[in-house]
Amino acid sequence: MPAALRERVVAAAHAAGTDLVIDESFVDLPLDGTEMPPPVACYDRHSRVVSIGGMSKPYWGGLRIGWVRASAPLVQRLAALRVGVDMASPVLDQLVAVQLLDRADTIVPERRRQLAEQRDALVAALERELPEWGSACHAAA
Repeated sequence: MPAALRERVVAAAHAAGTDLVIDESFVDLPLDGTEMPPPVACYDRHSRVVSIGGMSKPYWGGLRIGWVRASAPLVQRLAALRVGVDMASPVLDQLVAVQLLDRADTIVPERRRQLAEQRDALVAALERELPEWGSACHAAA
């Protein structure tokens, strides 16, 4: 979503008096090489944007570590509610996440490369096997 549209969405949510929940799970994975615009929350001047993300998409599928970025009062309320559901993520998963985050500069670009390669293979196979179908995405090969 372009920066100008992000700003308009935040303004519309504020005008409607509602919070805006943004899933940023794929924010580190643009497969076409374009640089991502600033996070949606940077346009939030009223503490109404809640951003969520996690480790499984850019780092390791199945690693169930995630986060919430929001106003301090909302994060405190969510943390208090979480205690009633579970105490915390498994310690091993948290330790693995720390190690992966320390290597983000090498892991995330490699993950993007893998995903782009897999996407290109899928698109090529679809174009070969189902030529009557259209595609908005064309394989690099």
